[in-house]
Amino acid sequence: MGLSRRSEQLWIRAWLGVCALCLAASVWAVALGGADPLLEGLDDHWIRRIDVGEALLEDGHEEQAAAYLKTLEKQFPARFIRHKFHRQRERLLELLGRAQSDLGRKSEALDTFLELTEYDARNWRNWELLALAYNSFGELELAQETFEQLLEIHPNHLPTVTHLILADVKAGRGLEATLRYEAYLDAFLLARLDLSGEGLAEPLLVPVDAQPHPIDLRRTSPEELSSLHLALNGWSCAVGPPTLTGPLTVGSSAPRTRVTVPQAWSA
Repeated sequence: MGLSRRSEQLWIRAWLGVCALCLAASVWAVALGGADPLLEGLDDHWIRRIDVGEALLEDGHEEQAAAYLKTLEKQFPARFIRHKFHRQRERLLELLGRAQSDLGRKSEALDTFLELTEYDARNWRNWELLALAYNSFGELELAQETFEQLLEIHPNHLPTVTHLILADVKAGRGLEATLRYEAYLDAFLLARLDLSGEGLAEPLLVPVDAQPHPIDLRRTSPEELSSLHLALNGWSCAVGPPTLTGPLTVGSSAPRTRVTVPQAWSA
């Protein structure tokens, strides 16, 4: 008994020693190279785990993939859209929904794809996945509604437009099919917005596609931004916060400074 207890104490001390060495190595690595390599390793950890689930699915092991991805989904850190891993979470949910669909688990698959649209409602791809899932499970009315929702976000998405036009033609709705195609062509229109300010009068041609488009302006200070005015000319748009970027230098990244949006931007 005494020997056993002594062996147990030695194992505990050895285990604590290994933990202390690992901690010391991590602190030393951060001290030498900063925290970025350590954080990148953590990032790769989550990506590799998703890769494992995708490999199981691609190899035809749908049951194992579904169980693995469901467990991973509960552990995954990105629970809100602004998280650094939010795109990886979308990929995880897509793979999980695909696995559940392949297994014929209608309720689970639709719940997963619904969660995907709720997670990022502005990503048209999420709506497409939900619509295709509805369609594959025979929920044609819900698929139609979801495809319509997709076009609200991405009006020139040709596969969706084609699907809806074919559905209109099959149902004898010729006029609706024609109007739908005209709306698709109009989605390629360019809206003219007039940007003005101190020493600036510039027309902007922005695609009418409900997608964000960056606009580069040569301004030298936040004060100059406050004088800018955007005339919409009958269109409606949302303007994100401007970012000041320093002069570009070869071999180095330019610093960026976020600026508060003045009221004039939304006029």
